[in-house]
Amino acid sequence: MKAGAGCRPCSARTGGTGRTCGGAARAGSGGIPDPDGDLIGPGIAIDETAQLKHGDATACVAPQHAGCTGQVENRVTTVFSAYVTASGQAWADSGVYMPERWAADLPRRRAAGIPDDLEFATKPALAIAQVRRLAARLPVRWAAFDEVCGRSEDLRKACAKAGLAYVAIIPRDYQVTLPSGKTIRAEEALASARFGRHQCTFRLCCAGLRTAGP
Repeated sequence: MKAGAGCRPCSARTGGTGRTCGGAARAGSGGIPDPDGDLIGPGIAIDETAQLKHGDATACVAPQHAGCTGQVENRVTTVFSAYVTASGQAWADSGVYMPERWAADLPRRRAAGIPDDLEFATKPALAIAQVRRLAARLPVRWAAFDEVCGRSEDLRKACAKAGLAYVAIIPRDYQVTLPSGKTIRAEEALASARFGRHQCTFRLCCAGLRTAGP
């Protein structure tokens, strides 16, 4: 079984699996309305959250960089997707990331209640599974994600296949291919980009490049 392949209860057994939450059903049934005047429409915001832990017994805990503290912490990472409209937002899908050290340690996995058939999946792979599930259930038009997922060509392709426009944070030195076939750095591509009457804003964030535009 691949991570994100099905729904399971929220417990130690959710390590790496996908779980569509009740919020998705409520959002799709009108719990979070999309105003008639919203020209952008509802979408999916993909991110990760850290649960700081002590010890090493919690399923999928491992030293990982935590955005909430800005340093490496002993933590459990959950990749989640939120359903977003102009009226509000709610978690719609989530999956616990299983580090490779856990994936390769069967006795430790069994002790923590992680199924033997659950395969390792990267964070972008978890996000891809969530995009596919939510795009099939909710009236979403776009997706947004940070640098971890922005680097994933497979995720960008999954969004395009699902008919979703997307915006992603990528490093300023990320290599992008132009329609001409030429490969250049992202910051070079953005320097000559045209957005009609809209102004594109650049924000440096550590080694990445944030863009806030139309």
